[in-house]
Amino acid sequence: MISTENAEIGRPPGGSPPAEPSTSSKPRRAGRLEWFSRSHALKEARSARAQTPPLEARRLLRARRALELADRAFDPVDALRTGSAVALALSLYREAAYWALLAQNQALQASNLGEAFAKADPALLLLVANGEEGLNQVRQALVEKDFVATAEDTDQRQRQDAAVARDFVHALVQVGLEPEARVGRLLLQRWMRILLGGLGLLTLLVGGFFAVRQLTQGPDLAAGKPWQASSQYAGCNLKEHLCSSTPVKIFFHTEEEDQPWVQFDLGARTRFSHVELVNRSDSGADRAFPVVIEASDQGKKWKELARRDTPYSTWRAEFAPTTARYVRARVLKRTWFHLERFSVYAR
Repeated sequence: MISTENAEIGRPPGGSPPAEPSTSSKPRRAGRLEWFSRSHALKEARSARAQTPPLEARRLLRARRALELADRAFDPVDALRTGSAVALALSLYREAAYWALLAQNQALQASNLGEAFAKADPALLLLVANGEEGLNQVRQALVEKDFVATAEDTDQRQRQDAAVARDFVHALVQVGLEPEARVGRLLLQRWMRILLGGLGLLTLLVGGFFAVRQLTQGPDLAAGKPWQASSQYAGCNLKEHLCSSTPVKIFFHTEEEDQPWVQFDLGARTRFSHVELVNRSDSGADRAFPVVIEASDQGKKWKELARRDTPYSTWRAEFAPTTARYVRARVLKRTWFHLERFSVYAR
């Protein structure tokens, strides 16, 4: 069966005509606020839902109740001890179809399902049956037989008729539920758009923060510059980003030794005022402290610029502007040393 969400369906004979759009109502507001809030669309949808006559609502409820029982009989969780319940499902689908047809308009009256079909809007029947051929199959399954005739059919034919009836009644009930469903869709749309908008705003804020930070602190002076560590742990192949066959993000790994270090050669005497260390995030983070940041012109005599005695994931070491060619981080204990990033900034 096809979706009826955007279809235009005529009312059955004797029904009230569709309401004409009000010429006095204000034009629907456009813009970003309505796109997020869906306030005006929700107001219209709730108004349409409220205009459903009580008699139509009661009939639709009866149809839904019979339909739920029919579905359970057609595909039961536990089979009946006395045999197949498909014939029973067909009887319930007939009852559900009767009430669903009457629920399309409070003015529609019928003493049986055949009469309800005869008085129903042909456009509606063709729509929910998916065309003339489908409608013929529905009539054969629901209208042209009663429970006595169905009982004489084979199990296979009963199941075929029940499947046709099930799809038809579900589509018919969906038409009646459309005002309620539209409100639900709009509410879901509202919260999804608010959520997406919030995530988008958060992304912009975070991106803006890092962009401003990048502009204020300038480029990483250590990026692309040669570096060396006090030793190289043999169990790692850091060109392949592996240590003991495990993927890692670190760019160096020393042996266990006293006061291991890593240093960068900035290429010339360079002015900088802070260093940023990103500690190993998967394991061994406790190895990277206490640590000192040091600078040197020749790589021999070192001047301490900053010290960290506590654990860290990222440490932004700030100090008075210093001019030097070499800068290093040195751990003040016997340990292995490894970092994911070592950056130097002018400001």
